[in-house]
Amino acid sequence: MPGPAASRRRDPCWAAGMLVLALSFFSGDQVLGKTRTQPPVVRWAEGQPGCTFARGEDGKYRWGMWSNDLGVTLAVD
Repeated sequence: MPGPAASRRRDPCWAAGMLVLALSFFSGDQVLGKTRTQPPVVRWAEGQPGCTFARGEDGKYRWGMWSNDLGVTLAVD
């Protein structure tokens, strides 16, 4: 008579559970063979195009970053 472990291995739910567990170690991209691309990085650097720094008349320092479609200004008191 087979033991409990042998009967468990024949159970379709047990086999499906083991398959899900094995695949959970991989992300969907790894299973499909895709590689993840890194998001674009934007850095402020003095003197670089689109990077500004100024001290306003109100005494606040302003750092700015500009691109073709977006501009951001950070004011620090």
